[in-house]
Amino acid sequence: MNNTDRNTQILLQLINGMMVNMNINNIMTTEDFETDGLKTAKEKVQQDIAHQKQKRDHYYAKKGGE
Repeated sequence: MNNTDRNTQILLQLINGMMVNMNINNIMTTEDFETDGLKTAKEKVQQDIAHQKQKRDHYYAKKGGE
């Protein structure tokens, strides 16, 4: 299991526990409503992905394009 999978599983467990503690039985999906906070989080993740790609591309360019 890689770090992303592990972190995703941890988040699922945490959110499920919070929902149980808060007596939340159902949710509104992002199809119905997307908060500004979720939009911000998505933008941050996209920026992080682009940054990692840029670092990776730079690394391979330095190594001679392998």
